[in-house]
Amino acid sequence: MVGQVNADLHGRDSEVAPDEGAAGPARPYHKGNVAKDLLKAATRLMQKERLEDISVRRLAREVDVSPRNFYNHFESMDDLFFTLAARRFDRRVAVAKKIMAQETSRKKVVVALAVEFVEAAVRDPELFRVMFGRIAAGSRHKLMGPASVASFRLLVKAVYGDDRYRVDDLAWSIENCETAYSLFSLEYGLARNILDKHIRPQPNTEETRRRIVESIVGSFVNGTCGDVFREAAP
Repeated sequence: MVGQVNADLHGRDSEVAPDEGAAGPARPYHKGNVAKDLLKAATRLMQKERLEDISVRRLAREVDVSPRNFYNHFESMDDLFFTLAARRFDRRVAVAKKIMAQETSRKKVVVALAVEFVEAAVRDPELFRVMFGRIAAGSRHKLMGPASVASFRLLVKAVYGDDRYRVDDLAWSIENCETAYSLFSLEYGLARNILDKHIRPQPNTEETRRRIVESIVGSFVNGTCGDVFREAAP
């Protein structure tokens, strides 16, 4: 559910090619799982820095490996970011399944999913950017592509109560999953507007955000937003 092919963000991966330069002094053997440590370091840095400021060289320094070692585990920085995004989509699926198992009302389920969607964006805004299009080609990534499809498929099931989403027939899905697409657009818009401070909860706490999302999404699923137009004078 993200964009199409694009080059690495601001060329950040080109600063150290896998076969570039002299060997240099040997580093001590890295004790631990390098790929796992790189993902942890990227997650930590994304909590306080923008994607554009995180490079191969910076991550390698954080984990105490050579920049070349990075390419033994990831093809590029985008590959690493997409891997993190895939894990977040997987987590969203797990949370959604738990909510759906605990709540029988589909209306309450989709409102709860919207609340969780917005809070996940607030907790990790840079990862949210990766998940929803700041870096293109995510929908084609070997991990993120299927994970994003699984997440949206479950949203469709939460809305309609059946597994009608057809990833190989998007025209059919758009026509027959219209409410799910509308709900996704609404929750994404809420998350984006809160992150960009176009909507300013007062105070900006999880509880206040929850009430705002429940009210807005609730008006959508309960049909009360349509009453405004039905009651309006011609």
